[in-house]
Amino acid sequence: MATRYPDRNAAYEIWNAPHNTSFWKGTMAQYMAVLRAGHDGVKAGDSGATVLLAGVMYNDDAWVRDVYARGGKPYFDGVATHPYQGDGALPPEQADNAGRYRFTHLPAVRQVMLDYGDAGKRIWITEFGWSAHANRDGIPSWARGVSESTQADFAVRGIKYAAQNWPYLAVMIWFKERSWNVPSNDPEWFRIHTEGYGLLRADGSGRPVYTALRRLLTQS
Repeated sequence: MATRYPDRNAAYEIWNAPHNTSFWKGTMAQYMAVLRAGHDGVKAGDSGATVLLAGVMYNDDAWVRDVYARGGKPYFDGVATHPYQGDGALPPEQADNAGRYRFTHLPAVRQVMLDYGDAGKRIWITEFGWSAHANRDGIPSWARGVSESTQADFAVRGIKYAAQNWPYLAVMIWFKERSWNVPSNDPEWFRIHTEGYGLLRADGSGRPVYTALRRLLTQS
């Protein structure tokens, strides 16, 4: 793919959330082998391509530190993270509590990079967002949703907070572009991720978050 499409991909992210058993069934050593092979394969096809470390779920600085400790530093050009929060209804500015489940914990990931002399690399947020959906009684905190208006507000505030506080951040990618209509008997986490996060509804109409981000990014 890197050979066929040089200069057409912003980056190659080597796996999605490999520290989560929903997405990775192997060991850490096996992931390191995939990381090395992915890096070397991409660079062989397009030497100027950007290779990203994983897309680590939450700001999991301990997992990133493990990668560095295992000698992973030469095999990526940037670190990708998905800074969802342990409570899905918290605002982006919620103070860090020294755990990986806060948007504001991202500097801890940066500190790992600094500890290993990797200040020249940048962090990419390759997924972030808030889900717009109603909350049932007893819903797990990670699955909590917000209103559509709050979703739009948090999106803009999250981008502004990142721009003001994290000069080492390269990219922020909202998850996701469009909602899907899925059966009500699908797993709750799947329905939330496929319906609640979309900038557009399943019929293609824009949510308030779409309008808010368009206004922020284009000033129109």
